[in-house]
Amino acid sequence: MLSLTSASVEAADPQRAAADTAFKAKVAPLLNKYCISCHGPTKPKADLNLAKYGDAASILASRKTWETVLEFVEDREMPPEGKPKPTDEENAVIVAW
Repeated sequence: MLSLTSASVEAADPQRAAADTAFKAKVAPLLNKYCISCHGPTKPKADLNLAKYGDAASILASRKTWETVLEFVEDREMPPEGKPKPTDEENAVIVAW
């Protein structure tokens, strides 16, 4: 039986490990700050619960959803008017990731 630890997965795919680390360190805090209050586990608006995505693998598994999220963030349609918005630098971090 093959058992994969997180260390063996990182060794097998360092690019995915780097994407996961970057997501957790840079992007997830911004999503928590600007998105989760509306798109979290309790009554998620538009049936979009971003809190369930905790790593790069879960996001890649829902690529179509995240392409839509990217469009809304990139076009500055989200967060909506009246809600705190990311700075230009914060927005760039989300879009680049």
